[in-house]
Amino acid sequence: MLKFFGISTTAIALIAGFALLSFSPLSCGCIGPKEHLALVAGLSYEDLKTLNDYSAHDYENGINKNLRGKLVTPGDEHRYFLDCTPISRVQFTCKEFTDESRLFKKGYEITIQTETNAMFKSAHVKRIWAWL
Repeated sequence: MLKFFGISTTAIALIAGFALLSFSPLSCGCIGPKEHLALVAGLSYEDLKTLNDYSAHDYENGINKNLRGKLVTPGDEHRYFLDCTPISRVQFTCKEFTDESRLFKKGYEITIQTETNAMFKSAHVKRIWAWL
């Protein structure tokens, strides 16, 4: 009886372990919002200390240099920016929140100007924050 109890306990543990491993979500290979913004701006995103040193001006210069000659639309959110809102046919604003506390979040607002054919023209970046 004791041997049967030991075998059944082991079997239950193996089944539970397999279920936990096979049904748990995969870890994300994604990059964080700071890294994403630095990547879009063509800046180094490997070192967290460097990421914390970038200013809105650094991001603006990088975006203006890196997106020159590329097609950008608010629908390209998956590619360039998140949370984009069209302002006009040739302008849209995106919000990229990079830090969050219990009270508020902060990040950057990127205003994109395009030509009438959606070709990137310029960007303006400023720091923003919002209450949670």
